[in-house]
Amino acid sequence: MVGRPGDTPMGKDNDAYLESQDDEIKRQISDSSSFDGGVPFQQQNDESKMIKFGWIQGVFVRCMLNILGVMLFLRISWVGGQAGLWYGSAIILLSSLVTSLTALSMCAICTNGVVKGGGTYFMISRSLGPEFGGSIGVIFSFANAVGAAMHIVGLAESVTHLMKDSDTAIIDNGTNDVRVIGLAVCCLLMCVVMIGTSFESKIQVLLLFILIASLANFVIGTFLPLKEIQIARGITGYDCK
Repeated sequence: MVGRPGDTPMGKDNDAYLESQDDEIKRQISDSSSFDGGVPFQQQNDESKMIKFGWIQGVFVRCMLNILGVMLFLRISWVGGQAGLWYGSAIILLSSLVTSLTALSMCAICTNGVVKGGGTYFMISRSLGPEFGGSIGVIFSFANAVGAAMHIVGLAESVTHLMKDSDTAIIDNGTNDVRVIGLAVCCLLMCVVMIGTSFESKIQVLLLFILIASLANFVIGTFLPLKEIQIARGITGYDCK
């Protein structure tokens, strides 16, 4: 520690004392230079080596894939047919309100500190405590597993319907085909996850382009001439009459 001015010795030892104080100050400066805001440089180097995807691959792509999921492709039309245009729109608006409030709450939690590894679990455990965070984290994990199973079954059913339209089948063009296709898709997704998060992020970008192409195909397909089977099912297309 640096001595007080009153403790400075007088006489011929004054120069030696000043040199010792200079050495002490240099040592303290050298010790403090290894920290930046209380974080050691070694820890900063370790954090710089972490894989960071940014807001496009880490946030935008993942959110768009969740929005443009199996519920949008397979159940929006069913909701519109069962509830009608107005009630169906009301259901979508209420769902959007719930998700918007949840997103705003998460934004408020994120601005109170740095979000480390763990994502949602980290924020919940730091806000509500480790007990609530642990229980909600377990439920969140099961919800992701069930959601993945739902998306796999939805994809398998869609492929089965396409195979039925082309008069092809794996086993019986029914439940067994859904099981076979679902098992194959599940194994493929497991391989993607086991390769690594960086590869999984690149696959998500590819899937997003496929979803955008499917939406564009849906819009463009409305302008194509109708087939007889479509007319028999009640599809009229655009009509100004």
